[in-house]
Amino acid sequence: MALPAAHIIFPMLIVETYRRYFAKPKFSFLYTFLAGFAGAFPDVDILAGMLVTWLTGQGTNFHRSITHSLVLPMFIFILCIICVVLSKYMKKYAWKNAWKRRFLGAAFFQGAAFLLLISGFGILSHSSLDCLAWNDALLLPFKRVQVCSGILVGATNAGIFDGLLVLSWFVIYGGVIAEIRQWRKRSAQKIMQSPTRPLKNVQKGKTQKEKEFVG
Repeated sequence: MALPAAHIIFPMLIVETYRRYFAKPKFSFLYTFLAGFAGAFPDVDILAGMLVTWLTGQGTNFHRSITHSLVLPMFIFILCIICVVLSKYMKKYAWKNAWKRRFLGAAFFQGAAFLLLISGFGILSHSSLDCLAWNDALLLPFKRVQVCSGILVGATNAGIFDGLLVLSWFVIYGGVIAEIRQWRKRSAQKIMQSPTRPLKNVQKGKTQKEKEFVG
């Protein structure tokens, strides 16, 4: 099976490629990290098994259960389609209430649809990569059957695949790190500039009062 690094980096590579070269207008790089988080999410069943083992004292393994099936990403994609339909429907309404504009407006449902699309893609990529090794949970909860190949069977093949993904990330998309630094720098500059403006006004006020007093 693919190692954890592949489950995180693979969807990030796909989303970042789309963001850089195809998306118009470009969306935030934070969605790239959302794809990576979603790519690792199906392995939450490992944590669930560890928690149950700790609570009951009996060894429990939930790995490759319902979170590795197609049910979860398909459900997310259905919600995405619903949000797209609602966004088009809500364009007819001009809400006067600010709360309604924020949570019932077309922009809200458009944003929600994009979040769901990225999340669903990340989760689906996890199951797809597992198919390169073996994944008999794709049709759960209906049936457990092996429908995938075994290209990445063995730690050596999986390690080579993960290494290639990591290398391609740093070689091709290393600019993301620079972009994060620029974003942090801009944020720090905004924080530093915001309190200085009233101080300047206070200083100007003081100088004017001093001039009036001297006069």
